[in-house]
Amino acid sequence: MPQPAVAIPLKHPTISFLRMVSPEGEIQEQLEELLKDAGARGVELVVDIQEEELWLGHIERKSAPRGSGANVLQELLDLADDWSLPVRCAVDASAEALLEWYFSLGFHLETTCDETGGRRDHAILARDPEFPLPSVSPSRFQEA
Repeated sequence: MPQPAVAIPLKHPTISFLRMVSPEGEIQEQLEELLKDAGARGVELVVDIQEEELWLGHIERKSAPRGSGANVLQELLDLADDWSLPVRCAVDASAEALLEWYFSLGFHLETTCDETGGRRDHAILARDPEFPLPSVSPSRFQEA
């Protein structure tokens, strides 16, 4: 059964965090730490954690140097991979360079908002967790 979600107010004004109540709060603690760190580095990050995915609501470089937002996003993706969680986000469908950048990070087009009844100018992107593939020798599967 899904766990209820509650909003946890944080001290940093640029951070919004939806926290899932669960017996183990380790992922919530790690995500909260990432959000606080991002805010301290000048990157506004809004992430919702749901039962089976992370939803990237917003990321914006505010007072940070160029590339800071990309670094924070990579840290979020690494955290999602560690917990085997997919990441989803809505992106302006007309921003081709932005879409290509997300694609280069492993996101794929899941659907357009037009298909889901949302804003027609946005696309829903998804990124599945990266699992390291074990090295398996073909000889292991040969009959003796």
